[in-house]
Amino acid sequence: MRKALGLLVAVLLLVGLAATGVLAESKVLNVWIMEPGNREAITKYFNDVNGDFEKSHPGVKVEIQYIPWLSGQQKFITSIAGGVAPDVAEMGSTWNGQFADMGALEPMDKYVDQWGYRDDFSPGLVESATLDGKLYGAPWYAGARGLIYRKDWFKEAGLEAPRTWDEFLQAAKVLTKDTDKDGKIDRYGFALQGNGRHTWLPLIWQNGGEIAVRKDGKWVSAIDQPAAVEALKWFTELLTRYKVTPEASVTWGALEARQAFALGKAAMFIEGSWGLEPILKSNPDLAGKIGVAMMPRGKKDGSSFAGGSNLVIFRQSKNKELAAEYVKMLLQPKNLIDFAREVKFFPGRVSTYDTYKNDPVLKVFADQMKVARSYPATPAWGAVEKSVVTNMIQEMLSGKISVEEGAKKYAARMNEIFNY
Repeated sequence: MRKALGLLVAVLLLVGLAATGVLAESKVLNVWIMEPGNREAITKYFNDVNGDFEKSHPGVKVEIQYIPWLSGQQKFITSIAGGVAPDVAEMGSTWNGQFADMGALEPMDKYVDQWGYRDDFSPGLVESATLDGKLYGAPWYAGARGLIYRKDWFKEAGLEAPRTWDEFLQAAKVLTKDTDKDGKIDRYGFALQGNGRHTWLPLIWQNGGEIAVRKDGKWVSAIDQPAAVEALKWFTELLTRYKVTPEASVTWGALEARQAFALGKAAMFIEGSWGLEPILKSNPDLAGKIGVAMMPRGKKDGSSFAGGSNLVIFRQSKNKELAAEYVKMLLQPKNLIDFAREVKFFPGRVSTYDTYKNDPVLKVFADQMKVARSYPATPAWGAVEKSVVTNMIQEMLSGKISVEEGAKKYAARMNEIFNY
């Protein structure tokens, strides 16, 4: 009797749930997030926000899958081809153009306009997610590089943090020294990164030029235009003419430049806020001696590269409206700030930057984000990075080719890749 009564109650409960639509609306929202460095903290973050989302959306289950960065692009491509793309995904900003161009992403303009967020998004991330005037991703988080310098050395030399290219060059000259008087330079004004495209490509923007422009539906290289050539020449002459950076810096990346700075071999280098912690951890004696400043301005501004991730919705999703609600939840100020803090980047909404106003270091990088930009939103950009930009600058720095010749040669190569 009790078993029969229990069965009856269960049946009545199921009928009641069906009547209210809970069973009918039961859905799984598949979300892909790129593998974080601090998995434990990020897992807890998503457990919390997903719990809130599921509570406010009865019958919905959010399933998170963490995707390795190294295999991420291919996994997206495979999932699209197999018809099993996720509903929502984190997408690296330099990938966004590729998948938008493939027709794999849902335009997000109507959602962004409904939310009223369009004018609040980081301009650089908006640029990365825009193709032919449509927005194919919602800015989530990013980081922008600024200038890190030895403020104690600047003070000793009577210098202020450089605000312009001219001030930067003057400081680099003054701080390049033979400190032990043995006839050899042992401290340079700047640690250049010949293998660090994010540190020198933005100089083109700073000088009023463009890396590439979109014309009649096609991308066209602009690195051979006067403003870009002038910027590249200024950069290469830091080594070839003014000798304010070591010759070895032709092949340096971020780690080598950071080490030169940490060891007292360079007075300035370009890096994001994430570069400070490892320096101070291994060199605690530098506490209080390091300053940060926004990128020195060229003829136009002090632009930097905004590298980070957007949140996208795939066209294959059968739950687009629900997916949009989930994206909106992740973009709420508290959720956005909490996540950005965990990944040590900055939120994709400019209105949240007041959070950093009392931190003298993070405020500088937050302000830098306001004038950060992104590379051309083309599926060919990966190939351009791999076979054009680094080869070009290293040939210029090593004197194998003049800046003018190099810009012309590699602009043609870029156009071949764009139009392949």
